[in-house]
Amino acid sequence: MNDQEQINDFIEQWQMMDAITSVVNGNGLSVWNLCNNETSFTLELTSHLTEEEITNLCGQFPLPASYTGEGDQGSIFELQ
Repeated sequence: MNDQEQINDFIEQWQMMDAITSVVNGNGLSVWNLCNNETSFTLELTSHLTEEEITNLCGQFPLPASYTGEGDQGSIFELQ
């Protein structure tokens, strides 16, 4: 991968993380941790959500999302 491809890849990842954060903030929630793994993003919120809130939020993300459980700070999702 050349330098320009690495820059483009970084920009795409940053834009996707920004879109995920916008969905979270648009629902009145806050991100505790958002990290990019090689094939997915892992998101932990600052609050624990109800099943209805989880279903609603998963339907709004720009990537397919699944609820993976509860962390120390809040609900955790994986987006692929």
